Amino acid sequence: MPPLVWYHLGECISIDPEETSMNDLEKRFVEHIKLRAIGDEFIDKAEEKEILSFAISENIEVGKARVALKNVCLQKGFILESHIEDEGRRVLIQSMQDEQIDKKEFEAAVRKMLEVGKGRVPEAECKKRMKKVVLDNNWKVRDGLFRGGDWFDDI
Repeated sequence: MPPLVWYHLGECISIDPEETSMNDLEKRFVEHIKLRAIGDEFIDKAEEKEILSFAISENIEVGKARVALKNVCLQKGFILESHIEDEGRRVLIQSMQDEQIDKKEFEAAVRKMLEVGKGRVPEAECKKRMKKVVLDNNWKVRDGLFRGGDWFDDI
């Protein structure tokens, strides 16, 4: 089995399952994740923080806890809110070849968020979150020259 690799906020986390056997504590942690997502199959940022805090209180390394959380979500079809934003950010970063973001690139990131989130986060909220990512990173935005040129300010 290949190593599990996960990117979270630019941090690459990799664990080789061949070298990492799950002890009882880690198995309990995985079950804890499953219990938190039962019902709505959605783990928001507050729940994610609580899950990771639980892991730390149980002496599980944060990196391993993040990988376990991500993998359980992928395997069970749970939606992880931070993953939605990470995917939107990834699309923006990949499309920013000229150091500026245009409306088309921005909308592609929002579409990716909607796709990954299976519609759990409304489009208007996805746009607001991507706008915050752009502003927090001081990325430049290319406004259109014609009608609708202030598209970014209108979000």
